[in-house]
Amino acid sequence: YFVSGWQARQGHEVHVFALSKDKSGVKTLNGFTLHYVKKPPLFRVFGGLALLRAVKDSGFQPDVVHGLQLVPFGWLFQLAKRQVKAKYALSLHTSINELKQGFVKGLGAWLNSLEYSLLASWLAKQMDGVLPIADFMAQELAEAGVPREKICVVRTGLDFSAFNRATQPSKKVSVRKYFTLLYVGRAA
Repeated sequence: YFVSGWQARQGHEVHVFALSKDKSGVKTLNGFTLHYVKKPPLFRVFGGLALLRAVKDSGFQPDVVHGLQLVPFGWLFQLAKRQVKAKYALSLHTSINELKQGFVKGLGAWLNSLEYSLLASWLAKQMDGVLPIADFMAQELAEAGVPREKICVVRTGLDFSAFNRATQPSKKVSVRKYFTLLYVGRAA
């Protein structure tokens, strides 16, 4: 929402295509166009085909397709990208080596993590650019064989103006210049 709105305010034509079980249609939101695409069965395999077919059918011709997760590109990425001729970038928000990092507990999570690691390594090599959110992830990608010139760390951000909308307090109220922020996540 914030990134796409910011890009639109910079003068870019921004379209977001999102898989949805129950929503359909197109709407304008925060300066960009949001397209709901019916989520296909086995979306890990067919999600990319559905999304890029929707892009083609919309008539929108992007210069860059930016995926914020692996699954929408999916295992059929090479077939799916034939739908839309563009440069492709992939953001990664977690380790591609979750099994080595010790994040995974239980058989189901282990299998899911194994698939994620294989898909992440394979897709990263197919992309024109890979955008991990941390240096250790960039290192993992390089060790997996992704050329360093394709990797650019883009850290997650926060729109602090969203937290500073309060009106000026009265003189009797003590005002702190900084506030305490809790980050909830995991680190390697």
